[in-house]
Amino acid sequence: MMKFTFGFVPIVLLTGFFVAGISGGQSCNTFPRVGDNYFISRKHLNADIPLWQNFTENKLVAQVNHRSIASLLTLLATY
Repeated sequence: MMKFTFGFVPIVLLTGFFVAGISGGQSCNTFPRVGDNYFISRKHLNADIPLWQNFTENKLVAQVNHRSIASLLTLLATY
């Protein structure tokens, strides 16, 4: 199980770099809730850019993505 969690560390770091690069650290202070929802919905995505760019350039989506992956890593590491 320990080797499995090491694969998540670079992913968490990479998503953290995206959040830091776009200064998105304060975009979702209510995590794990995103507004009225617990997950990102279509209304949070920017339709003007391709879907994959929402995960790197949309402050809210990048922050929630980073925190979700980090939470999953924390749960796996404590298991």
